[in-house]
Amino acid sequence: MRLKTLFVLLLLGVTIILAVMLPQQEQSKLIIENTPESNSYSLQQFSLTVMNAQGVKTYTIEGDELIQDEVSGESAMTNPSSIIYRNQNKEWKIDSRKGFINNDQSHITLSDQVHAERYGERQNQQNIKIDTMSLEIFLDENRIVSDEKVIITHDSGKLSGTGMVADLKSNTIKLNADVKGFYAP
Repeated sequence: MRLKTLFVLLLLGVTIILAVMLPQQEQSKLIIENTPESNSYSLQQFSLTVMNAQGVKTYTIEGDELIQDEVSGESAMTNPSSIIYRNQNKEWKIDSRKGFINNDQSHITLSDQVHAERYGERQNQQNIKIDTMSLEIFLDENRIVSDEKVIITHDSGKLSGTGMVADLKSNTIKLNADVKGFYAP
């Protein structure tokens, strides 16, 4: 019971800090639902930023609602929008209608109209857009995976296939099956 009270106070403190430090954004609302059927916490209009051990942003997630289950520590998200950073620059923006994040925040599952876009800000880097129905982001491994039909649009053409593995470090994307496409230099 003491741990639960400490967690609620910590979550409330974070919400207050966000509300004070980010006045230009719509304020987050904390809803605590503690019934015999459910022990969960909810943030409305949330924004989370995760940093590595050196204090550098690795990713941010914003959305309409985040519901964390007290028992499992997993969180469900409504309309999440994620930004993945590389060398302190925005590398990928990924949006969907639904999402889940595991309890150690290393794995995100997105579903229902997933759209990913790579910012082509570096020299000789193409803009890439990925559309699919579900996508898994393995943050510790810098990897994006889908088992669904995937459509990849880039500056020189379009590819489609079933299943995909994208390595964010090496900037490679592999389609697993039923690959079709066109190239227009």
